[in-house]
Amino acid sequence: MTFPLRFRALLAPLALLAFASSGCRKNSTAGAIEYSKPDQTSNEVVLYCSVDEEYARPIINQLQRETGLRIRSLFDVEAAKTAGLATRLRTEKTRPRADVFWSSATLQTLLLSRENLLEQYAPPSASSLPAMWRAKDWVSTGVRCHVLVYNASVKQPPRVLEDLLLSQFKGKIGISNALFGTGSDWAASLASRRGEENALNYLRRLKQNGAQILPGNSVVAERVGRGELLAGLCDTDDFLALQKQFPDLKISLPANEKLPNDLLFVPMTAAIVQNAPHTESARKLLDALSSPQTEAQIVRSMPGVLPLRAPWNDVPASIAPLKNYIASSRNDIGKWGGNWRQIRDPLSDVLLHD
Repeated sequence: MTFPLRFRALLAPLALLAFASSGCRKNSTAGAIEYSKPDQTSNEVVLYCSVDEEYARPIINQLQRETGLRIRSLFDVEAAKTAGLATRLRTEKTRPRADVFWSSATLQTLLLSRENLLEQYAPPSASSLPAMWRAKDWVSTGVRCHVLVYNASVKQPPRVLEDLLLSQFKGKIGISNALFGTGSDWAASLASRRGEENALNYLRRLKQNGAQILPGNSVVAERVGRGELLAGLCDTDDFLALQKQFPDLKISLPANEKLPNDLLFVPMTAAIVQNAPHTESARKLLDALSSPQTEAQIVRSMPGVLPLRAPWNDVPASIAPLKNYIASSRNDIGKWGGNWRQIRDPLSDVLLHD
């Protein structure tokens, strides 16, 4: 969901949670959801969701009609993306309130898995997913790509991450806060691919070149589109959403398809919470959520999400070339959780103090 820039800046430190009951009517109390005793006969299922509500809600409503489940949904906001709900799952681990976690990103799901907070379950509908896009306790529901973007006024666009260190971009670079959302996925993957110290050194140099740390990918895309910044990193969904309003916002791909290392494909992930109150309903929901049919619906309705099984017919032309890179994407997702634990604290120092 895209908010005006001045309001998003206020949302970041607040990290508010907005609760929505099943259907479209929102509960007025943020995060209000009560603990319910385990009941495997109930058709109720509680979904914690960090996918933008404007896109997730129609899919949830469709799944509700198809499965007969009563889905109660708790949503997160842009500034706290995924991390807020993951933290909530940790605080509730002795008395879980959620049944299913549907995340717009990957890292927090991996961390929850390392903490044994997810149930091992392989949905039959996910068996057709390539192996790198599923694990023993989570599945992908489509992927987004974390990409370089630039303003059309730039005569020599950045093609690789090192280009952002050039003097022509000094003080005119934007990245989302790498402690949250897909920014943290990007930082963890950077550590996996370059090594932890090399990744931190790159981020230090990026800050030394005047990179602005912004509260979300959509803010990066908007400011680059306006020409306030010359280049930055954001996700494909933010690029598409903002390009309509700002035609000068452009996407940059590596000049050579054999050089995909700077492209990060971030799976949206779904998993069942360990000791979920409604396990059978949770499995039914995850089966439906991870089906090829739902993936196709997600790709059609959520601009910027790329298919793993569905045809690419519904992918906008401006990002369709990413199909050439996805097959050669680095299969290092399993390492992100460990890398993140090593770089999280020094990364905070880099972002706040260096």
